[in-house]
Amino acid sequence: AQVAVLLTYEAKGPRQVELTLKLRVIGIAESSKLVAETYIRGFNVEEGSTRWDGFVPPRTPQTIRVLLSIPEEKQEAMATVNLSRSHDSFSLLKEELTFVVDAAGVVTLQK
Repeated sequence: AQVAVLLTYEAKGPRQVELTLKLRVIGIAESSKLVAETYIRGFNVEEGSTRWDGFVPPRTPQTIRVLLSIPEEKQEAMATVNLSRSHDSFSLLKEELTFVVDAAGVVTLQK
């Protein structure tokens, strides 16, 4: 099955950012088993999980969320989001993101 993948991020609270991975099957076949992993450096996990595995049924999109925070002593943190097929580890998505905190505590993506 073909899977449409959308990775978004949104500043939530002071020093926090939520990463959202949306998965949707194109067509009527169920996806093979997928593994979504978020590797973090400089972040704390506030809500959600950095690992998800499962199937994406037709007409049943899956949304994976993880809320991350940057500790007070840090001004920058990194997250690498990887989506792969379970049976052969073929990577469908790999995004490396670096986030910074401004003086007001707002987390933004470093360009």
